[in-house]
Amino acid sequence: MKITVTHNKVVYLKYTVVKLQEKGVPDEIIKTAVFDAEKRLRIIQINGCCHDAINQMFSEYPQFEVDTFTRQLELANAYFAEPSANHPALSALANHGLSLAETAQKIQDKNAKAEPAVFAFIGRRQQLTKQVNALTYDVNSVANIRDVSWA
Repeated sequence: MKITVTHNKVVYLKYTVVKLQEKGVPDEIIKTAVFDAEKRLRIIQINGCCHDAINQMFSEYPQFEVDTFTRQLELANAYFAEPSANHPALSALANHGLSLAETAQKIQDKNAKAEPAVFAFIGRRQQLTKQVNALTYDVNSVANIRDVSWA
């Protein structure tokens, strides 16, 4: 889901600026509008990079399985809280030769490994978004926005 500023978006932005100038909109208002649009585009790009980074971590799994990771962790935790109870869903996951305990441990280990990285990506996205949102309009505004990058 890599999101980039395409040629079409740049052309459209330039077209919009020309139309606003033709209508007599003051340059300062146009520059502020361009600045705001650039900020929104940068945040979209940052969000896309975060999404890509997290998806890459789980690329070996189909999406429908990734969608069950939270539930799998709940099942594993429930097993360790009460191992003698009936755990049919966890049993279905363990159906490939592992015991319930091994399956539950494997799920917890997978979560313990992935969670800090996912949260680090989310924290980075939040930090970069905050940087973009903190920028105020001045003569270097667009360059300052472009300096905020996931890379």
